[in-house]
Amino acid sequence: MKLFTRDFLYTAFFFLLPLLYFLSLPVSTSDLAIWTALGVQGIKTGSIPIYDTFSILPTSKMIYPSWGISWLYGLIYLNTGKWGISFLSLFHKSVLLLYLFLIYRWYLLKIPNRWHPKNLVLILIFFLGSSFLYVDRPALVAIIPFLFAFTLVEQNAQLSEKNIIKLFVITSLWINIHASALLVILMLAWKIFSSAIVEKWTGKKSLDYKSFSLAVVATSAALVINPFGGHIFSYTLQTATISNKRKFDEWLSPFHFNDIFHSSLYFLWLSFFLFILFKEIKNRNYRLFISPYFFLSMMGLLAIRDIIWTFFLIVPMLMVDGPQNESNGKSSFFNLIFVTLLFGLCVCVNPFYRPDFISNLNPARYSLKEMVPEEEIQIIFKSGNQKPIMNDLPTGGYAALRLQNKIFIDARNIIFSEDAFRELHTVFVVGGDWKKILNKYQFGFVLLVKSNETKRLISEIEKSIEWKVVSSRVNYFLAQKI
Repeated sequence: MKLFTRDFLYTAFFFLLPLLYFLSLPVSTSDLAIWTALGVQGIKTGSIPIYDTFSILPTSKMIYPSWGISWLYGLIYLNTGKWGISFLSLFHKSVLLLYLFLIYRWYLLKIPNRWHPKNLVLILIFFLGSSFLYVDRPALVAIIPFLFAFTLVEQNAQLSEKNIIKLFVITSLWINIHASALLVILMLAWKIFSSAIVEKWTGKKSLDYKSFSLAVVATSAALVINPFGGHIFSYTLQTATISNKRKFDEWLSPFHFNDIFHSSLYFLWLSFFLFILFKEIKNRNYRLFISPYFFLSMMGLLAIRDIIWTFFLIVPMLMVDGPQNESNGKSSFFNLIFVTLLFGLCVCVNPFYRPDFISNLNPARYSLKEMVPEEEIQIIFKSGNQKPIMNDLPTGGYAALRLQNKIFIDARNIIFSEDAFRELHTVFVVGGDWKKILNKYQFGFVLLVKSNETKRLISEIEKSIEWKVVSSRVNYFLAQKI
């Protein structure tokens, strides 16, 4: 690629655009902190914790394939001091950099006329859709083994012994990072199933079923290479069903998702994809139907969380690859300007900070100081008060990481009972027994993120003679029992 050609400039521009966006995003400690706390605990004890020691509540036995990545988090945190959380966030952004680099190298740069004007909006959808990826949690790290596995399954009609071994190794590593490793079997199974259907339609064999069946057996064996063995399968099912039942946003379908931005983006993308799919099938081209991409796309209808595995693939799968035509330069430049403006608008109306868009325009909300409750943690630590902390889901993990005090709840929702979530809801809506619940656990502190969900409780505590507000900042609220 020659320097300063249109191809070079566009490539550089569209690589830097999402990278700058990801780098500008603040730290998200809800999941990151609790997995780091588990990693620190595991490193210090030399074992994998299976019983919770952070919460004051009774909890179920822990089965978590993310133990491996939590140990890496713990090592980074223990060796970077007070800047540990910042380094962990930087680690995640480095993963995204690698992810973008691999996509460009393996997919985008192999398309001759990649900067065709019709492709620019597709690229925008890819960038915005990829914003689903950025949450500081093990699922983000899992996109790397996923990309390797998907490429092997997608680009081969026959898997060699070497490729089957590669899939085995990738799956073995992946299952100790995140339970989404089960996608390997699902992708292989879909390609076998869809190829059999196409063979029935056309009478032509397009897949080596024996090698793919061997790959299913090999990857199934790889999935149990973890400290919890086959229990990983029940854990995955339990996580999906319980999280959906408890109405956690990311586990809801796009039809019920509260984030209009990403729901609209998903349906826009799905409509475009189905249009191309049926157009190709009409022309007896079954490329998209056979691809695991089709299966992954349909998964997005079940849970908005599943969309993260599909958005980055929309560009290379659907891009126009017509003959190079330099006369399209003006049109292409206009599209580039349009895409940039639209991208800037979407960044300004940041979907990560719903629903308080107006208050989120406050620049202070994006500083590291405001993104973690470190000031509140220091107040609790210096008080010497070891009483438990009443907290919400976002603050629980950070409090568990930084303090010896017991917390109420954190992001590991499946280890907590329905009663725990009922009590949490009662306190948040200031139900009839909310004071009884606070007294039941003898909480010494209330630590909350300021949001629409907690503002009613914060208002009641501010008026209460039993509590003293010791910190009230842009993002966080802390009160101590008098």
